[in-house]
Amino acid sequence: MRLGEATPAKAADSRLGTRCELRTESKFERSRFARSSLALVWPAAVCFSLGCTATAGVKPVVSHDSQTRCPAGRITWNLQISDQRARLEDSAHVVALVRESLSGSLPDCRWTSAAQPDAGTITIEIHRFSATSDGGVWDAGVEWGTWVRDAGGRTLTEFEATGEESRPNYQGEDSERVAIQRALEKAMATTLKGLGSLSPGS
Repeated sequence: MRLGEATPAKAADSRLGTRCELRTESKFERSRFARSSLALVWPAAVCFSLGCTATAGVKPVVSHDSQTRCPAGRITWNLQISDQRARLEDSAHVVALVRESLSGSLPDCRWTSAAQPDAGTITIEIHRFSATSDGGVWDAGVEWGTWVRDAGGRTLTEFEATGEESRPNYQGEDSERVAIQRALEKAMATTLKGLGSLSPGS
């Protein structure tokens, strides 16, 4: 074989080696991407299978203000709370959060679920209780409407309570839960202020 004919064979071997190396690197990159994707997807999949929700770790908000008294100076109230959100995710827990926050902040009051004809009624309709992520920041919003009526059905007061909180997605923290927790605190503070505005005998 002439010397001039041997050179293309070597070049071909070189190109073959390069293609093999590229395939090896490409395979390695796909494997690494798959592992990193699994690391992100697996916790979410586990959380989904266990029924995890954004409100799962949120706790009731209890005010320890000694100046807070029962609305209108009345001890017994019918308390009706309903979830009116478009998506009723974790509805029972959300309703319980509002109920326990209110009853815990007004411990001197007696709250009944079954309507008592001789007691006034506080009605709360929950319209928002969630958080959305945008650009690495969690924007949480908690909102409900409140109506207070006496035993005869006369409206004593009505108001909207809204709490909003924006929080960066900090590493090692459930920032979504923290944002919702703080939004709940703000909405409950507004609610207690509105109920506290009712003077005795209203």
